[in-house]
Amino acid sequence: MSGKKCFVIMPFGDKKHPITGRDINFDTVYQEFIKPAVEALKITCIRSDEVSKSGLIHREMIDLILGCELVVVDITTGNPNVMYELGIRHAAKRWGTIILRQAGADSIPFNISGLRSVDYQLDTPEQTEHSRLLLKTNIHNCLVERNIDSLVHTLFPGLNVTRRAQPCSERRTFVWSCPKAPHKKLCIVTGDILNVDTVDLWVNPENTKMQMGRYYDDSISSYIRYYGASRDRRGAVVNDIIFRALSREMGAGFVVEPGTVIVTHPGNLRRSNNVKAVLHVAAQHGEPGRGYTTIRSYENCVKNALDAADDINRGLLYRLGLKQPSKSIIFPLFGTRNPDDDPQLVALNLVRTAKNYLETWSNCTMERVYFLAWTDSDEELCLTAFQRLGLNYEGVEPEEEGKPEEEPTQSEPPAAGEAPHP
Repeated sequence: MSGKKCFVIMPFGDKKHPITGRDINFDTVYQEFIKPAVEALKITCIRSDEVSKSGLIHREMIDLILGCELVVVDITTGNPNVMYELGIRHAAKRWGTIILRQAGADSIPFNISGLRSVDYQLDTPEQTEHSRLLLKTNIHNCLVERNIDSLVHTLFPGLNVTRRAQPCSERRTFVWSCPKAPHKKLCIVTGDILNVDTVDLWVNPENTKMQMGRYYDDSISSYIRYYGASRDRRGAVVNDIIFRALSREMGAGFVVEPGTVIVTHPGNLRRSNNVKAVLHVAAQHGEPGRGYTTIRSYENCVKNALDAADDINRGLLYRLGLKQPSKSIIFPLFGTRNPDDDPQLVALNLVRTAKNYLETWSNCTMERVYFLAWTDSDEELCLTAFQRLGLNYEGVEPEEEGKPEEEPTQSEPPAAGEAPHP
């Protein structure tokens, strides 16, 4: 669970309980109970008095309430500020909130009486240790199972209150091994795909007409098309290499079946990012006037792409101008932005399909399967999926600049006088 953050909502300092009259030192509760339990799971623990003391403290505090994977709330004494901040969290997040209260101190307020709380006792070292263990167990279950713990989202299951996803600022590679095939690795790489230069095969989620995105659209397809093309010094495309190769492969056909994979030359991505081939997979349906929606059998896109990767190594090496077999492949999280699907379930199914493929087919030639986490939301989806599938975490790899295994080749020389494709 390394890399996650927990925000703690609770009173500060010494407080007298309004009902029992008992003195409670909440700083001791935080330092000796909550913080050790959270940090034992390698989760960063933050309380609002540890946030910047600038005039933006309320903005920073609410940003943490909305953005942290985990929020722990101590409702002992029914502090109004605590209850207000709990309300913000429950409105924004369907899961990831743990409610604490000191055992026997008071009853839970009626409006949240149906929600589970963790009762703690700190009177003796034994009670403190037991309370820490209980909190750690609840944190682990909360982050892995992701069950709804908000009354708001229980009553309004389709509610979606979220902030704009933030692009990951740096490239990091998290590595897991498959329990039944430990020599096979499943990985998460964060950041822009254009910074990835150590993965042999790139998967491009296309539509069933294989119509690549326009140059300046914000999509994987657009990036692959534009940066795989030959461009002049002004950046204008003079040879739309990948688009033309895909069009030739499509031939006279206008539509392919969902999940179909077409392999093409990577164009200039071979030189810039060490890509050996691009696998275009029909992951979306298009409908005039209504845009694109993810196909229902989106998991087959992963399986079919892995099948195609094996075919490249077994029969298409020379056709693509390759001398060495490919060992790695990267998938974007296609389907997770479809408003009609649960993004966590989609991500889980994508990763599960790759895991099952690596573990089932002993003759699979792929050694590493990567999933691209472009934003912090993508990273959270991936990390949760990997944890739920019981993969063996091996750590974060140090980043090294990729080195091509062979001299780059060009299947089609740039046509300097050719007009850019629209």
